[in-house]
Amino acid sequence: MRRIKFFISVFGIFLMMSSIVMILYADTQQSAKELYEAAVFKKDADGDLKGAIEIFSKILVQFPNDRKIASKAQLQIGVCYEKLGQTNIKHALAAFQKVINNYPQQFDEVTIAKQKLMDLQRAAIPSKAEKPEFTIKKIWTGPEADGLGKISPDGRFIAFTDWTTGDLAVLDLTTGKKNRLTNKGNWMKSQEFALFLAWSPDGKQIAYNWWGATSYIDMRVIDASGSKPPRIVHNMKNPESGGAFIIGWTPDGKSVVTAFAEESGLQGRLSLVSIENGSRTHHQRHGCYESCLQSGHIRRHFSGRPLDRLFLSGK
Repeated sequence: MRRIKFFISVFGIFLMMSSIVMILYADTQQSAKELYEAAVFKKDADGDLKGAIEIFSKILVQFPNDRKIASKAQLQIGVCYEKLGQTNIKHALAAFQKVINNYPQQFDEVTIAKQKLMDLQRAAIPSKAEKPEFTIKKIWTGPEADGLGKISPDGRFIAFTDWTTGDLAVLDLTTGKKNRLTNKGNWMKSQEFALFLAWSPDGKQIAYNWWGATSYIDMRVIDASGSKPPRIVHNMKNPESGGAFIIGWTPDGKSVVTAFAEESGLQGRLSLVSIENGSRTHHQRHGCYESCLQSGHIRRHFSGRPLDRLFLSGK
């Protein structure tokens, strides 16, 4: 009889201890839930995103075994960082990724985290359908501003004819400093001048026409920094041509696309002039030379031909 009473007493103590543990566990669950609700209130009602992140982070430390609440807290950390703006996007991405990695069994939270990641990553990549935005900026004003000037490939310099002397000059658009690449003297000393020019693809050289006192035209190339003297690539002081007008460079930087006018001024050719030795490779012959300087006319004469693709496509 005593043994029966003993077992009953032990069983009663066991039941009491189990009840206490269950009550404590229930209180812990409630505490985690209350903490989560307090964090959500601080985020949504108070708008205190950083304060909310602190509370959500505390849940992860204090209640790591409550997978449901912890996954929700981790997800909300990502939401808070997302709302804090671009400077915190990397933290938002990391937080959403942790939901996926650490709580794979929490289907709802993982699904939301994956969608958030996709949205943020998509927003970081510009859409091909978006039209590029263009901004018009005034870069050069004053009496020296020349509509025939050409901007360098990197956009920093503009080469032009300095009409105070007729020299070829380069203007640094960043500093506003002008550098004359030639130095022929004033107009009283010389009537020669530079006109029609083109930058090499690498931006290191400039090809230009030099108009002599006798109206003959040379094609010259000069280092864009002005560290070396110009050299004559093609001398037009011969009877076969009345002039040469630079249009642009070939992509490999070995030749210059040039329009040659014959002495009559009514016939001419588009040719490639070698920078190395000045040799010419003739292409389509055309009439009415002056009109062929207009891009639309050149398109009609050379549409689809190799020279057309070199010059007009800008490649």
